[in-house]
Amino acid sequence: TVTKLWKQLCAVKEVTFRAKDPHSAHARLGKGAITVEHPSARECIFRKQGTWKVEGGYEMGFSNAFRWTLSEKKDQLSLEHLRFGDSHPVFLFFLNPDSERSFHSDQMSRGEGCVGKMRFEDHYIQLTLREINAQKNEEIDYMYL
Repeated sequence: TVTKLWKQLCAVKEVTFRAKDPHSAHARLGKGAITVEHPSARECIFRKQGTWKVEGGYEMGFSNAFRWTLSEKKDQLSLEHLRFGDSHPVFLFFLNPDSERSFHSDQMSRGEGCVGKMRFEDHYIQLTLREINAQKNEEIDYMYL
């Protein structure tokens, strides 16, 4: 299961997403291209670039990077946000399989942090990421194609 997802994840080319804060009436909708880098056989970096638009509002560009790492045992994935560059990753979570086509992370500690769930089919991968901290309460649904 993880090996099949890994091959599909490392071949992604596009992303669409919807970001929603429960305290806001407007969601952000986005789309972009992904350049995938393979620094090693167990690492896959997504360099994302595109535009997002606030529903009923303005449009602006974004760029972002995530690093996926396949565990040595090939039984789980980890996700890091590279917002401070490749040398200073921000760890988000580990994803563990819970069925043939879905994965989940552990729950947040102390009600703060980041959790995720992922499912995949033959032509897409859906990642739902939920981040809660003092500055943010946001859920983002990514569709990777």
